[in-house]
Amino acid sequence: GIFTYVPGGTPVTANAGLSGGDLNVSMGRLNPNFANLPVAQQHYWFACATGVIFSVDGAATWNKITKATLGDPTNTAGDGSPPDTDDLDEISIAFDPQDVRRVYLLRITDSTWNASFDPRSFLYWSNDYGISWSSFGVGI
Repeated sequence: GIFTYVPGGTPVTANAGLSGGDLNVSMGRLNPNFANLPVAQQHYWFACATGVIFSVDGAATWNKITKATLGDPTNTAGDGSPPDTDDLDEISIAFDPQDVRRVYLLRITDSTWNASFDPRSFLYWSNDYGISWSSFGVGI
């Protein structure tokens, strides 16, 4: 699970509201735009088996962005069909240092997506801190 610890504060506590694939975490990031705030206001983002989970209240509660929410990418290169969202099994997270509302997700296909192609990457961004998402639309 995901546990929180505040130095000099309360003992380690487990977070509620996460289960199953939410706990299969592959990467975690503290949004540096909020790193100087008190712990209860810090923002944590984790890539996991179900998509992305994030907290804007120091890990007290969680929001989920499923792979289905992001949708299937568009392969505008025209060299084959795009992968289904289930074939995008690795997600990386980045934040825009100039705009605290902008978040980037890099999704990478697994090796079984299409035997004719190497794994591909698809870049998504949100200008409203994860409420809605756009895609650049082509495998990178």
